[in-house]
Amino acid sequence: MVRKSGNFPEIYTNGIKLADFSFAEELVKRGVKRVYFSFDGFDKNYYKTMNGSENVLFYKLLALKNLMKLNTSVILSSRIVKGLNEKEVKRIIDFCIKTRKNGKNIVGVYFYGATRYGRFDIENGEMRWYDLYKLIEKSTNGVANLEYFIEMKKFVLLLHKIGKRLGMIFPFGSDGFIGIFRIGSIKKIVEIGELKKINNELEKGEWLSFLKLFHRFLIKDKQIFKNLFYSLISRLPLEYFIPNRYVLIGFGNVNTPVSFNPHSFEAPELFSVKGKFSTPIFVRYNEYSRISEPV
Repeated sequence: MVRKSGNFPEIYTNGIKLADFSFAEELVKRGVKRVYFSFDGFDKNYYKTMNGSENVLFYKLLALKNLMKLNTSVILSSRIVKGLNEKEVKRIIDFCIKTRKNGKNIVGVYFYGATRYGRFDIENGEMRWYDLYKLIEKSTNGVANLEYFIEMKKFVLLLHKIGKRLGMIFPFGSDGFIGIFRIGSIKKIVEIGELKKINNELEKGEWLSFLKLFHRFLIKDKQIFKNLFYSLISRLPLEYFIPNRYVLIGFGNVNTPVSFNPHSFEAPELFSVKGKFSTPIFVRYNEYSRISEPV
């Protein structure tokens, strides 16, 4: 039904049932385009502590193998718990880069700091976003630094703003940061100085600057140019079209039941911010630099 309505079916899952190849195959046949897959590392003891059984890791790895065999787009969603799986950040990033280099379909990973809500209630296990970011920076030898993440976020928001003026939706989420990197020896897709220059030009709101942006990418990387353009006209986030030689790394707080990322022009967006049990709620409209007071 979702597919026939012109939308793109995605699933968010712990992946256990996808260890059954016939089940995973049926989902793909039905039209699932992307799987957001909860994967918190390769440590069996972590799953024994958090999920009650070390066998969970076996099923998750089998499910990933099935999805790669079916060539289904996958983004890993990794919860990092203080004192339990912090060392897994580098292993997960290295795994994404390795599989991407081998032409597989794991597009990248979003890291989330564990937050105390729902079933998660490990005392002192919460992971603040800045501590999580430092783990990512260390795991990439400083390539994935905060300045780059901030400028990439700004870039995506500016694209949304410009796309809106053109009558096109360029979706984005407010929950955390996303960076796109070249694989091999991991590198930024665009150097900080160049990215800042692009953002400064886009902020001016000049159509010439918008054309310069695509011209710059067209010269440096034709595939990125095509993907940016296609993402704008197809109303899908950029990560749907990241070429095989790139990997996505993102981080933020764990999504709460009141957090969602609408893709329509003026849909209000609720999300939590730092506070006791992350309960203060803000309302943001899906447009650049427009944030309300807390309600």
